[in-house]
Amino acid sequence: MQILFVHPNFPAQFGHIASRLVQRPDVDCVFVSRAATGTRDGIRCVQYTTRGGATRSNHYCSRTFENAVWSAHGVYEACRSAPDLKPDLIVGHSGFGTTVFLRELYDAPIVNYFEYYYHPRGTDRKNLVPLREMDEAETTKILAEIGLIEAQENRRMSQLDLARARAALALRTIHSPITGVVIERSLATGEFAKQAPIVRIAQIDPLRVEVIVPVSLLNKITVGMRADVLPEVGGAHTGRVTVVDRVVDAASGTFGVRLALPNADYRLPAGLKCKVRFPTR
Repeated sequence: MQILFVHPNFPAQFGHIASRLVQRPDVDCVFVSRAATGTRDGIRCVQYTTRGGATRSNHYCSRTFENAVWSAHGVYEACRSAPDLKPDLIVGHSGFGTTVFLRELYDAPIVNYFEYYYHPRGTDRKNLVPLREMDEAETTKILAEIGLIEAQENRRMSQLDLARARAALALRTIHSPITGVVIERSLATGEFAKQAPIVRIAQIDPLRVEVIVPVSLLNKITVGMRADVLPEVGGAHTGRVTVVDRVVDAASGTFGVRLALPNADYRLPAGLKCKVRFPTR
C-alpha cells in the first residue's frame, strides 16, 4: 500500500503518523512538500515548486486562494513527473489547497486535514495574527522566493556568458610554446595571421654551447658532467654536458659536445664565442 502525504512543509502535522506507518513492511510512505528531498527516516520525499502566487495587486481576500491554486499546480506537476507514484491513499492539508488537482492524476481516496476557518471579520480566536497580515506575509515570502529563483537564474546566465567570453578570448589568443626573446616579427598588429608565422623567438635560457674537442677526450667527457664556460664577455659560468657526439670526424680527429648553460636573467646574449674548460681527472 502506498500512502501519499501532501503538505508545503515537512513533516508538519503528518510526521508522527508517517513515521509510524513506514515501519510496516506493507506500507510505502511518500511525502510531497516544498522543503524536503531524498529520504527522511524511511519516508521518500518529493519536492514541488511554485511558479507564481499572489502579489500586492491582488485583493487581500483572494490572495490565499491565489497561493493555494499555485501550490496545487506545483504539487500536480511534481507528482505527474514521478510515474512510480501510484498512491492508494492521499492525505493532505485543505488549508493550502495542495490536493485540489490530484483527483486528475489518481483514483484514490483523499483525506484532508481541516484547520483553517475564515470569517469576513475578526478571527476565530483572540490575539491571533489577522488574516490580512498572514496573507501579506505569505505573499511577501512567495515574492521573495520567486526573486531568489530569478537571481539564481541570472547568476547562472552570467556564468555562462563569462565562460563563453573566455572561450572566445582563448580562440583569439596565441601562446608561444617556448619562453624567449623575439628576434623577428613577420606580421604587424591588425594583420590576419592565417597559417603564416607571426614572430620568430629565440630560446636563450638555457643557452646551448657547442664545442669541438679532440678525440683524446672521447671517453673522458660524459653526459651530466659540469664544465667551466668562458664566453668572450661576461666572465666564467658553469654549464652541464647534455650531448656527446659518438661520431668522430676522422679528418680533424675531433668530435662535438653540447652543453646547457643556465641564463635565467638573460644576462648573456646568444651567439658569443667561448672556451670550455673540462675538469681533469
